Order: sequence, then C-alpha cells, then structure tokens
Amino acid sequence: MGDDQNVCHDEFGHKYHLIKKIAEGGQGAVYRTQHKDLVVKRELKNGLPVPASEDMCQLFLSLRLLPIPQGLNITLPLAVLKEDSGYVMQLMDEMQSFRAAFSAVPENDAAENEWITQVKSQNTDLGAICSNLIARGGMRRFLRAHLHAAVLMAHLHAAGLVYCDFSANNVFISRDVNFCHVWLIDADNLDIQEETRKRIIYTPGIGAPELCDPEVRVRTGCTFSSDCHAFAAVFFQQLTHHHPFEGKLFEEQIEELGALEEAEFCRDRGDYPWVFDTEDDSNVWEEGAFYRALLPDGIWEILDKTFESGLFKPSLRPSMAEWSYELARSLDVLVCCPHCQMEYYEAQLKCPWCDHVHPQLVLSARFPSGEALWSFAHELDERETIDVPLRLVHGFRASELEETAFRVRWTGHTLEIRKIGEHFATEFSGSDGIRKEAANFVTDAITESFFIFCRDTENNFSIIIEGRILYGTE
Repeated sequence: MGDDQNVCHDEFGHKYHLIKKIAEGGQGAVYRTQHKDLVVKRELKNGLPVPASEDMCQLFLSLRLLPIPQGLNITLPLAVLKEDSGYVMQLMDEMQSFRAAFSAVPENDAAENEWITQVKSQNTDLGAICSNLIARGGMRRFLRAHLHAAVLMAHLHAAGLVYCDFSANNVFISRDVNFCHVWLIDADNLDIQEETRKRIIYTPGIGAPELCDPEVRVRTGCTFSSDCHAFAAVFFQQLTHHHPFEGKLFEEQIEELGALEEAEFCRDRGDYPWVFDTEDDSNVWEEGAFYRALLPDGIWEILDKTFESGLFKPSLRPSMAEWSYELARSLDVLVCCPHCQMEYYEAQLKCPWCDHVHPQLVLSARFPSGEALWSFAHELDERETIDVPLRLVHGFRASELEETAFRVRWTGHTLEIRKIGEHFATEFSGSDGIRKEAANFVTDAITESFFIFCRDTENNFSIIIEGRILYGTE
C-alpha cells in the first residue's frame, strides 16, 4: 500500500491512520488506528480498497436498526467511511482475536515445568503441544472464551439473526489471561435469516458444505445451521490447529490430484468423512489421538453430530444454545493439576497426566427429589480463592454467565465457604448433621461430606448441595 492507502476519512471528516491489521476475512480487513479503542473495517478486493457506494453505506447504517439484544457484546458501525467502502467501530485496545489468543505461541513464551521437560524428552511434538496449551491459558481459558462466544451467538439466533461469517478473526478476547471479555466484530453481514438465506458468505475452510458446494447454493444460503457449523469448525481448529476433514483420504487425494486447491474444494463440500468419524475411519487423523483427552464426551458428541450426522442435514446440527450448555457444564468440572499444569474433567484421585496427588473440591447439586442439577470440581490451593458459579444453584442461565454463588478458601486444614449475593438463602450442615442458617461456613471435618441447603423464595425452589474434599494417596 502507498501512504495514501494507509489513511481514510469517515463521513464526518475525521481522519484515521491505519496502523496495524488485526483481522482479515474474505470481504476485507480490520485495522487499529491512531485513536485508542477505535478500529476501521475496510472492504478490499485484490488487496485494494473498494470505493464507497451508497448501497454499502446504507447497509452498514441499517445494522443499527436490527433487533440486536441490548447490551450484547457486538461492535456496530459508529460512522461509515467517505471514500472507501467500510466503517469505524469501537474495540478496546487491550483485546485480540481468537486466532491470536489461541494460536501456537513462540517457543520462548512456552510454558515449562518438570513434567513437560520429561514429555519433551520422549516426544518433542507432544511436549510442545502441551507447553503451548498451558502458555495460552490452558483448557479453562479456552472453554471459557468459547462459552462466551457461544452465548453471544445463541442470543443472536434467539433474536432471529444470523451472523453469517463466524471465524477466529471475527471474535475478540481480552489479552490479559486473567480476564475474559469476548466481543464479536465485523458484523456487516448480520441480518435476519430470511435475508441471509439469499447470501453465500463464509471464511474458506470454515464454511458449511451447503455454502461451499456450487450445486447446493441455489437452494440455501447463510442460516442458523451454517453459523453452528462455522462455530464448531473454529472451535476444533483453534484447539487442534488442524482442519476437521483433513485426514488420510485428504492427504491421499492431494497426492493423486497433485493439486492442493482441488483437494480443499472436495474437503469443504464434504467429500471426506470427519477425522474422528464414529462409523468411518477412512479419513482418520492418526496424530490427533492425543486431543481426545482434552475434551469431555459431551463436547465430542456435539462435534460428532455437527460433522457427521449434521454434515449434509443442517437441522441435525446442535444449536448454539446446546453448545453454550455443554461448554458451561464441561468448564465447571475442569480440574488443573498444580504439578504438571495440565487439566482434566471430573475430580480424580490422581492426575491422569502425571499421577500427582492433590486436594480437590467436589460439589454436587440436586433437587430434593434426588434429580441431579449441576456439578462443580476444582483444584484446591491455599494461595487462591475459588469462585463457585451461580450455575450450581440455578442451573445454566445465559444471563448469569459470570455470577458467583459461593467464594471458597482452602487453608490446608479447613474449607471456608461464603455465600455471595442475595439470590438465595442458605443453611449449612457438617458432620454433626445439624442444619444452621448462615451465609458463611467453615468445615472442621474435611474428610467427610458437608451439605449446603439453598432456598430461592423468589422462584420457589430448593437445592441440596453435597460437598467433599477429594484426597488421593501417593
């Protein structure tokens, strides 16, 4: 680009210097500007800016009229560009794309510990995968980030809106791994499904077969189901850095055709089974076996339904609401080993990665009838306070995504539990079986179960939470 192509103006005459490209898709790129928290989306064709047109300006401005739920984290145009097709939007400076947040990290930023060193001595590639996963914040950050993204998409779908081009470049997260603010950007394709069905929009390698196959394009366009396919594809690729349909058959096709582009076209229109297909292993990805342990069965079932039974039957693909529920359920039983820093699901006597023994908190909520409601598990560390999500008491509710029910502190000998907020009243019962109404509780018999009785008078329901500290033996 020449210097003049690094400058643009909006409809009000404000000048923007395009400092850094932070995201790019099939229809253009997003740039940081000299103004903190303001970015520019500019349409590109063959790498050059597309001239502004009245139709595109009206399209960008009309986004404000869509029934987007209030308070949803999605960037909308603040002003359209004057000379070029594009617009200005707000995006906090301390955020980065999912692609940047969950891509492989540089070697000098990778995590190191005794266990990783040992793994690397036996399998360099496997050691690097584990090291990079930990450095990016581990599975806890990965699942939490995608949970927030899934809830955003579910809210849009509930309002009758299709996002059309979900990709790792279009969803952003806080740079600081201690925070998880998630935003959708590049919303210029957003519209009601009646309109998006007329459009064929997708990011290469992520689009559903009905979008990528020319023979199908006449019948359908972007739908809730194609959004769900894109989300699943992004989720899988950001975790594994591998395409869900690039396996043995795909590699053989490249050798046979001698052309990567042809093989990719066949891949995207669904010619090959998914690499973890439960009934057809002809396109298996042998090196991917390790990743089976990084996700629980519930999420694998969603991926199977999306890429297997739902590949050519969009109505069978799990919805974004199903994704949201399963991601939250998996996140809440994730335990991180303090020795190797790897994570696993459901409390166990020993870490399945390194066999280290460490104390873990296990909380199981049920209705008085005995029907299970929710489960929570977490490693215990005297240096950290645990926030137990309100989901343990209310079940999954998208509106309570980050709300806390209890705050827990482990002293090494006792467990201190404090109720947070006024959502419900509590009674506690220790080993003596006596129920005491209180907002704070300290266990003095940590080897036995304790109970928390929760009563929500506003919604007229009660929950019983059984808690225990799980210990293993060396």
